[in-house]
Amino acid sequence: MVNDKQERFCREYVIDFNATQAAIRAGYSKRSSSTHGYRLLKNDEIQTRIKEIAQDAVDRVSLRQDRVLEEIARVAFADIRKLFNADGTLIPIADLPEEVAAALGSVDIQTSDDDVPVTTTKIRMADKLKALEQLGRYFKLFTDQVEVTAPKPIMGVPLSPEQWEAMYGAGHVVTQ
Repeated sequence: MVNDKQERFCREYVIDFNATQAAIRAGYSKRSSSTHGYRLLKNDEIQTRIKEIAQDAVDRVSLRQDRVLEEIARVAFADIRKLFNADGTLIPIADLPEEVAAALGSVDIQTSDDDVPVTTTKIRMADKLKALEQLGRYFKLFTDQVEVTAPKPIMGVPLSPEQWEAMYGAGHVVTQ
């Protein structure tokens, strides 16, 4: 169980994940705040409490991996044609389908002197290419790095021909 000051540290830490600043905001000495922050983060009870607080925040906003992917997909697959009626006029913003509204980056509207909307002058969609790139990375469609997993030989212990072939494939010749 954490005490009141440690609880304050945990709650402050999840704000910016800066242990020194969290210690200061929780009331620990400014001079030794980095030491206190480091020490507190090594405590298993503190780690457990930080995870609980962070999970509570995620639960409150219903932030789930599938929801994030859904929002990225809305931007990535948005169809600008869905902004318009069949006659080519813009659909009022309040009437836009949810998936289209989610993909809007900005809308500029001219208003009259009495703040009544007159005309929409500019619509900018969110960055479709960036959203596609994020989805591609999530689904590992692109590889910036090549992952190689192979057992590493112990220095000084020679490999048998079978071990060598298993690690490096047939046809590799080693010259000494």
